[in-house]
Amino acid sequence: MLQCGNLHEGDASLRALQGVGAHRGAGLVDLLVFKRGLIDHLQAKFLPDMNWSGEIKKVIIDTTRSTFAFRSANGYPGQIVDLTWRAGWPKSAEVFYGSFLEARGICFRHIAMA
Repeated sequence: MLQCGNLHEGDASLRALQGVGAHRGAGLVDLLVFKRGLIDHLQAKFLPDMNWSGEIKKVIIDTTRSTFAFRSANGYPGQIVDLTWRAGWPKSAEVFYGSFLEARGICFRHIAMA
């Protein structure tokens, strides 16, 4: 859980996970569930209507299906990663994929899953 370096051991206490004493009682687990729901929503509601090749859509789904897949494709913060696999994408696909990067990035900046 600490691979990104943005979560320290003390930050993963039971109180933080459960949201005890947090604003509206939302904890780190709630954040994970929300972010996963956001990613699922983007995939289900918007991705099918995009006018891109089936290959681009498949890559987006495959690289956002799990933390391992996401980190394998995009690396960790500060890590140099070869992103040439996205080189031929249209600008609209890059912007759309950026929404996944932001959703995943926020999620994993707070809870870096292994």
